[in-house]
Amino acid sequence: YGLVGSEMCIRDRYSTEDRPKLVFSVKGTAGAFTFSPDNIQVFVDGNPHRVFTYDELVADIKAQMKKDKEKAEKVKEAQYMSGGSGGGMGTNSANQQYKTTLTRIEQEAADAIKELTANALKNKRVSPGEEYSGQVTIEKIPNPELTHEIKVIVTVNKETHEFLLNQVAV
Repeated sequence: YGLVGSEMCIRDRYSTEDRPKLVFSVKGTAGAFTFSPDNIQVFVDGNPHRVFTYDELVADIKAQMKKDKEKAEKVKEAQYMSGGSGGGMGTNSANQQYKTTLTRIEQEAADAIKELTANALKNKRVSPGEEYSGQVTIEKIPNPELTHEIKVIVTVNKETHEFLLNQVAV
């Protein structure tokens, strides 16, 4: 799409089970401007829809990691409790399984943050001629089995642009 002060394109990719990810690309053609998720509004069937910032997504990953660690702790405690009855796992084995599980949880969170850092749209000053791309995550689309109209409004360099996407039920 050609714009007076910039060039932009958008593409979407997601499973209906996940939060949709929209990929934005801009190219500065006039003066420098700042571009971030704050420049993006999403509406699903006319209703405002949440656009996540990088910091919110990192916080979600860390919160999920905390929940997963708490769950692993409860499993370890249950294994200790059943260990004394003869049919359960020994203390050393339960400890090793717990440590392995914690390592896996921490690695998955680190990998998710690394992927997010590499791909997420962040607050960026775009200079004339510079290209910048990033992925924006929005809240899950309600009732994914239904067809939805998704309107994306992007403000770039004081220009507003609308994109209409249709999620078609298959």
